[in-house]
Amino acid sequence: MNSDVNISGTSLVYKIKGELDDHMAVKSRERIDDILLRREIKNIIFDFTELTMMDSAGIGLIIGRYRIIKDRGGEVLLVIGNSPAKKILRMSGLMKIFKAYDNLDAALTAVEHRVYG
Repeated sequence: MNSDVNISGTSLVYKIKGELDDHMAVKSRERIDDILLRREIKNIIFDFTELTMMDSAGIGLIIGRYRIIKDRGGEVLLVIGNSPAKKILRMSGLMKIFKAYDNLDAALTAVEHRVYG
């Protein structure tokens, strides 16, 4: 699996490298959900800065985790920088729902200070 997981406080940072297709979405969903069952995670930050391609399965991954995190009173944030994912996220309307950041530090700062935008 071409992904990295880091936990910062009550936030899960999930970085996907390469392609986020159906196969990767299934593996990512299993991995994230396992962590959510075992840890008190309130926020998820998806880091797509090294993503080269995303299809509709990636959108499903984000929306599915959003439902879980929303029930916990948390937030889902996206780090996209200049990733090709920016186009599909914009076309899908997700950029209107989720706050997007250019880099991970900005997203972590927003979570820590609960300043979204």
